[in-house]
Amino acid sequence: MSKFKYTNKKGQVNIVLKLAQNESIDVGVAGYLANNRLRGFLTPAPEKSGGILYSGAQGIALSQFLARPVNKDQFYIIIAHLLEAYKTIVSVNLNPAMINLDPDYMTISENTGEIYLVYQPINNCQTQNQGFMRCFGQICSMLKYASSQDPVSIGMFISYAKGLPAFSVIDIEKFILENSPNTYNFVQRMPFNDPMAAPSMQIPQRPVQKRTSFSETAPQDTVLASDNMNNYSDQTILAEKPEFAPPIARKVVPEQPAAPVVPEIIPEPEVIPEMPETLYEPDIDMTVEIPVPEMPAKLVRRSNGDSFLISSDTFVIGKERARVNCCVSGNNTISRVHATILRKTDGYYIIDNDSTNKTYINGSQIPALTEFRLNSGDTIKLSNEEFDFTC
Repeated sequence: MSKFKYTNKKGQVNIVLKLAQNESIDVGVAGYLANNRLRGFLTPAPEKSGGILYSGAQGIALSQFLARPVNKDQFYIIIAHLLEAYKTIVSVNLNPAMINLDPDYMTISENTGEIYLVYQPINNCQTQNQGFMRCFGQICSMLKYASSQDPVSIGMFISYAKGLPAFSVIDIEKFILENSPNTYNFVQRMPFNDPMAAPSMQIPQRPVQKRTSFSETAPQDTVLASDNMNNYSDQTILAEKPEFAPPIARKVVPEQPAAPVVPEIIPEPEVIPEMPETLYEPDIDMTVEIPVPEMPAKLVRRSNGDSFLISSDTFVIGKERARVNCCVSGNNTISRVHATILRKTDGYYIIDNDSTNKTYINGSQIPALTEFRLNSGDTIKLSNEEFDFTC
């Protein structure tokens, strides 16, 4: 049976895969993975002892992260990243059973929450995973909950997922959207047509011409197992220097979706309240107070006076413009998704998204990934950037 060895030096992760006696490297798939950076996966390279060295991410082992207090939203972010990894592998026609789903050899970025996995390009592989549902259960068994409410929500998820007739990405994503709507503010979701196939099932692969080393250039007549990758979104594969360029796939004419059914909206009949039988006494005050519309909360950046209205229930602050509601430009000490302000029925709360340079309220640092109540007039400091908060 193949064996893994995990090392972490200054946050840089390296995993070495040692092959069993009857296992061999599928050099076609290994070469493709080495020359095409797949979202959510470490990059393989030949290892001096004949195995495979995986690298390309910074972070810690997922099992180490789960030993800390984890809330339900962090749990759903982890599950969402695993679903994206499954979709990535299926979209390039590789076998999800070859993903290593052991939390000891899964890497999580402490800054972004992204998950990085190992794909095993092995012939006669003896260490295939037992399925994503088994992995979800293993993660739950290792969790250290942040609050007494978290086990309730996470327990509902496990019960729901186990009740599905088959592993379904679409159904699980729907559950996450309903129970943790903030999750997909942190996880980029790619389009996917769920094949309704359990991940432990064997997925047929096309033949690959074998070579002595997966660092060689693929001949033009080589057919990779992933030669249909061009039919899918560019978000799946981040190409660097594609020495293993797959041949052009046959064009597939997509089925035309059925016209959506627009439900007929029947207005409810207007209910006219009955007048009371007793008349009001003339000395009763009949003054009607007209409610004043509530104004949204506001952030003002002290360095330049920029003002931001918090007009949504989830308001993300950071320097990566595509992922935030408030982009803090010109300050490299701000994390890409630094903090989130939540609008609830009882007021406003802020969460530090495990940022590098932390978040401070009125000069005091707040703990990461924990909701902290805001009051009008508070000073919010992200790294060295100050904001005035009013509501």
